[in-house]
Amino acid sequence: RGRLGPAQRAGRGVGGRLATRRLGEGLAYDHGAALFEPATRRFAGEVRAWQEKGLVAPIDREATRFRVRSPATALPKRLARGLHVRLGSRVSRVSSGTGVLRAEIHEGGVLEASALLLTAPVPQCLDVLAAGALLPVLPPGLLEGLRSVRYRPAFVLLLRLAVRVAGLPPGGVFLPRDGGCVSRLIENAGEGPSRLSVCARESWAAERFEATPRDVAAALAEAAAGAIGFDPADVLERDLKRWRYAR
Repeated sequence: RGRLGPAQRAGRGVGGRLATRRLGEGLAYDHGAALFEPATRRFAGEVRAWQEKGLVAPIDREATRFRVRSPATALPKRLARGLHVRLGSRVSRVSSGTGVLRAEIHEGGVLEASALLLTAPVPQCLDVLAAGALLPVLPPGLLEGLRSVRYRPAFVLLLRLAVRVAGLPPGGVFLPRDGGCVSRLIENAGEGPSRLSVCARESWAAERFEATPRDVAAALAEAAAGAIGFDPADVLERDLKRWRYAR
């Protein structure tokens, strides 16, 4: 019977929202949850240990916000050491039996366990529970609360430049204050030509989530160039990532 692995999902690697994409010559660009704040004392202790190992770094003097050192997937890969992780498989239904929970894999097969931890966005979790007729057994009020959860979408534009941008802070994270469409810019390159992740402001992304990728990418690239001062002609490659369930 055993334990159900922590990553029974259709992804190609561990990490979830700590996502990395490779462009050009295989160089890494982080396009997920680039920044985070320790929410509890226990988590803050874990973050200090990660910092000592060189996995994360603060982006401010007060060390209240951190970023995972690029590539962001280095942290979840470290955490996944020693775990049995199955990738490239999608759970299509979760049902219950006599003392067990069953996770049915879309590609074939069933995994059984006495406990199951779902970490996907709430709407996706509800879908697999509904497929296995488990929604009626949730505690009173819980289903209503889960159905009320709303997510904000996100766009992240990845830009490979021919030059190094000099206008970024030492921490490699720039937070524009102009109220425009860009919420933050992140440098992924330790040295050499810049590899930027341009994150859209949440309200702007929500208004334009169904817009064409070309229009969204053009707007973000123009705003990024104006914010930190690079020539749009220096963009060698770009790729737009879209998160429907971001925050």
